[in-house]
Amino acid sequence: MAQSFLDEMLLMLVFGAGGIVVTNFDNLALLVALIPVIGRARALAAFWTAQGLVLILSLATAAGVSARIADPGPYVAILPISLGLWKLLGPESAQPQSHRAGSWFAALIMFLMLTGDTFSLFAPLMADSLPALRPMILLGAVSSALVLGLIAARLQTHARLAARIDRLAPWIMISIGVYIFLDSGTDLFQ
Repeated sequence: MAQSFLDEMLLMLVFGAGGIVVTNFDNLALLVALIPVIGRARALAAFWTAQGLVLILSLATAAGVSARIADPGPYVAILPISLGLWKLLGPESAQPQSHRAGSWFAALIMFLMLTGDTFSLFAPLMADSLPALRPMILLGAVSSALVLGLIAARLQTHARLAARIDRLAPWIMISIGVYIFLDSGTDLFQ
C-alpha cells in the first residue's frame, strides 16, 4: 500500500513537470524573444508569475471554485506582433538590455493568454487527483517552470547566441502573433 502511494506521488511529480513542458513551448519561445526586448528580470518575472497564477487557478478549480476563462480569440495576437514590429522598426535604444522600454504587465498578459492549454491540462489533472497528491503535481510543475525560465535566461548569456536571438527576436514575436491569430489547432491540450 505504501509503495503504491509512493509510486503515485512520483507519477504525479512527473505529470506536473511534463505538463508544464508540453504546454509551454509557445511560452518558452515568447520568453526567449522577450528577454532582449524588455530585459531578463522583467521577462522571467512575467513568465513565472503567469505560470504561478495558472497553477493557482487550476488548484482552485480542482478544489471546487468555479472559474471560467474567456477565450480572447485572435485579438491577443496584436500584443506580440506590436512588440515585434516596435523592436524591428523602432529607434535603437542606447540603454542596456535590462533598462529597455517594455511593460512587465504586457508581457504577463501575453503569457497568460498563452496558458489556456496549461490550465486545460492542470485543472482536470488536479481535480481527478487525490488532494494528498496535488502538492506533488505542483512541485513538478513549479520545478519545470523554473527550469524552463532558467534555460531561456541561459540562452541569453552566450554573446553570439544572444546577438542572433536579439536579431531574430522581432521575427519570433511576429511569428508567435501570427500563430496565435491563425489559431491553428496545433496546441496539444486545447
